[in-house]
Amino acid sequence: MGMVFSFRSDFSELPYQERLNSLTTHGIAIWDVLESCSREGSSDSSIGDAIANDIRHFLADHPSIRCIALNGKTGAGHWFKRYFPDLMDDKNRQLTILPLPSTSPAYAGMSLEEKADIWQQISLFCTKSE
Repeated sequence: MGMVFSFRSDFSELPYQERLNSLTTHGIAIWDVLESCSREGSSDSSIGDAIANDIRHFLADHPSIRCIALNGKTGAGHWFKRYFPDLMDDKNRQLTILPLPSTSPAYAGMSLEEKADIWQQISLFCTKSE
């Protein structure tokens, strides 16, 4: 996100709350698809006992949301599609669902710069507030 929005070079080293505040000023909220799960190791393929977060309630509370960016097609994308297929296919709502490449270093299919270029799409939906 630091690369997408040209945040300061040490953005990733800032305390978590400061990074969240920077994203919020650009109209970005961080939301996990899963509220909880069990997982052995760090691989998304080992996720079990998944319980989804209530994204419908979140969207109802925040009707100005125009885009949901999914961090990874096999991670967040998989779980979002599994629990919220109606949102993926809802053409009546002004909501764009963007399955984007995983930002995880474990996904080595493209460089960090290539990922940032693709993630740049979310800037179309963001508005900076001061």
